[in-house]
Amino acid sequence: MTNVGGTEHNSFDFTLIVKPQEQMKIILKYNAKVYDITTVEQIQKHFIAMIQQVVMNPEVHINELDLITSKSY
Repeated sequence: MTNVGGTEHNSFDFTLIVKPQEQMKIILKYNAKVYDITTVEQIQKHFIAMIQQVVMNPEVHINELDLITSKSY
């Protein structure tokens, strides 16, 4: 697929958008009245850690992913 675009308006307090391109583009949109920047940055770190696990082991099942890092404790 090429030249596909669109916009989406929603009323969710947190939205994660993944755009597959030559390099994956990840967009986090959030309601700053609900989430502070520190929380959003932590969510971002967890998501990146999960992606890294899949890159290192493409055969991994979703239930085998570590959802939080040891640094979260």
